[in-house]
Amino acid sequence: VAKVNGSDITERDLDIAYNRVLQSPSGESLRMLDPKLVKAELLQSLIEERILIQNASKMGMAVSSDKLNAMLTQIPFLQDSNGQFSPQVYGQFLASSGYSDQSFRHLLRDNMLQQQLRQSIAGT
Repeated sequence: VAKVNGSDITERDLDIAYNRVLQSPSGESLRMLDPKLVKAELLQSLIEERILIQNASKMGMAVSSDKLNAMLTQIPFLQDSNGQFSPQVYGQFLASSGYSDQSFRHLLRDNMLQQQLRQSIAGT
């Protein structure tokens, strides 16, 4: 569908993003819009995200496995009733959302990189 500095955004990537948006709290209202319009906006967002991630990497920003694991365990909807990370809850989330462990960690790492870049820009 698109190529960003040699990195492909595939039709599958776009379909996954579209389905996730439809499942989000605002997804109900988006269902009434033309899917082509929503996908066009999503594609633009995916391109912008890819550029941000590439720029963060070029600047030497990275997310260590330790930081990624720490972030994962702090996500409230992955915790049990005692506020502790629950592998069982995580597994249920993965099964219901269509993510694999690897793809969710990749998404989380990308989000953390984007946040680092934004904080770096805001700090200047």
